[in-house]
Amino acid sequence: MSFNSQRALPLFVTIVLAAVGLTSCSVSRQTELPDSQAVLQLILTGHENWSTLTGETLTTWHSPAGEKTLVATNFAIANPDRSRFEMPDLGTILISDGRTVYESYDSGESYSEFRQQDTGRLLAMLPTSVDEITGSVVYRHPIAMSIGSPIVDYIFPVGLAQGLGTYQVIGRETVIGRQTWIVALQQESEPGQNTAVAKYWIDEDLGIIIKADVYSTNPDQSGNLFEEMAFQWIEVNPKIPDETFIP
Repeated sequence: MSFNSQRALPLFVTIVLAAVGLTSCSVSRQTELPDSQAVLQLILTGHENWSTLTGETLTTWHSPAGEKTLVATNFAIANPDRSRFEMPDLGTILISDGRTVYESYDSGESYSEFRQQDTGRLLAMLPTSVDEITGSVVYRHPIAMSIGSPIVDYIFPVGLAQGLGTYQVIGRETVIGRQTWIVALQQESEPGQNTAVAKYWIDEDLGIIIKADVYSTNPDQSGNLFEEMAFQWIEVNPKIPDETFIP
């Protein structure tokens, strides 16, 4: 049984299935790189490495015509079930208080609320080791299932660790003052031939993705950047007022 919510944005699933070539980047190789299984284990259970998180991300969408759309997202999360995501450029606020998900669009002109799914039950279904990944069913973190923002899957990449394809650790780099492993996701585009899908900069301590380059799914745009996401700042385990999660 699949636990991908019908309301969850399909974008993340779509973009990680693209088939394109890798671009180069400057990385540090002073530290011996871990194997891919160790990094997958890190992102599989990364949500256990912190209790609260605040920060801001900037996403750049690239259109086939060469136009760019920038969207900033501010977030505050209290593990495992409360969160607040604000996208001022879109006039959107998404809030979960642990029981109900509130969605406000167009700066409050439209509003809706939904009952949040059973967090405890869904957490119990998450695989806790690479050996438990079946490859046929992807279990996402409850917040990722409840909040309709692609940023959530970068903060809770447990679903990414279960995705189809081959993961390869290709380098190490410092991003916003934090050490990251750079992981390339590849898939077989033709029998015996793997092509790159995306690159993810994974925080070595937290297991979250704090930078991502994702490429176009359109064959005519193969190799072109489709999405760039980068954390602008992050604070780990801050005290977050309870009213943050009240709409």
